[in-house]
Amino acid sequence: MTQRVSASVDLSRLRRLQAAIDAGGQSPIIRTIYKQWAARVRGYLQERFVQYSRGGGTWPPLKRKRKRGSLASVAILRDTNTMFAALNPVFQGQPGALEEPIAYGIRVGFGGPVQHPSGTFTVADLAGWHHTGAGRLPVRTIIDTPPVDVQDGMAKDAERGLTKLAATL
Repeated sequence: MTQRVSASVDLSRLRRLQAAIDAGGQSPIIRTIYKQWAARVRGYLQERFVQYSRGGGTWPPLKRKRKRGSLASVAILRDTNTMFAALNPVFQGQPGALEEPIAYGIRVGFGGPVQHPSGTFTVADLAGWHHTGAGRLPVRTIIDTPPVDVQDGMAKDAERGLTKLAATL
């Protein structure tokens, strides 16, 4: 005599969860996850910018420039705070700031047509020149992969949000 056991699983809620994830920004919960991720990455990038612009990290030292008859600060990347402000963790549409949803995530950094206070180039242009080392500028990587602790926080944001989303399906 043959003995059998059959088991089945109703995957309809899992399919609805996958559909909500695939829809990305359509769900307020998914949008919240993306905003949390953006804030974490921006916070990391802004802290890193502070440290590196003061001579820490791997950025080559900044040189003093003359500014209206006197020497300007060696923290020349902080003179106008334009690039620094564009990395503010609380996104408020600062000049040159970029925050846009992408498939399964969010893109943050520099972008847009906003002119730098000098008026001769955009904030994104300036950030790009420093990031890649254009002309006489040495490479100063501004946008960098977040460290493991930031990525772990992002994973926890996703876990919390997706648990909440799954409970609504």
